[in-house]
Amino acid sequence: MDIKIKQLSNITGVTPASIRRYAELGLVGEKIDGDIAFDHADIHSLKIFKLALSCGYSVQSIIDIVASKNRFDTEALNSALNHLRERQAAQEQEPVTFLTKALGKLEKELEAFISAP
Repeated sequence: MDIKIKQLSNITGVTPASIRRYAELGLVGEKIDGDIAFDHADIHSLKIFKLALSCGYSVQSIIDIVASKNRFDTEALNSALNHLRERQAAQEQEPVTFLTKALGKLEKELEAFISAP
């Protein structure tokens, strides 16, 4: 199913400019006849990217985590999740509600992404 950039942006909260950048980097979308086609897997990818960025990961870190188009390296993902847990534990003196929610959302998105056909 083809999804337009504006629809992806509305669904994921990621700006169209960022979606285009991720597509140029080969992180989302598939180039077909000069156009970029997006599908439901890209929705999950963009949600994961947004959460990772909000947790302090750089775009380069996200690129390093992505093993191949729309598939993630399990070891790298586990490492990323462990990093978030360690970061959360290290900030025990500060409110960690945001990180707890982000981690929960990230785990749900990853489960949905991995179980998607």
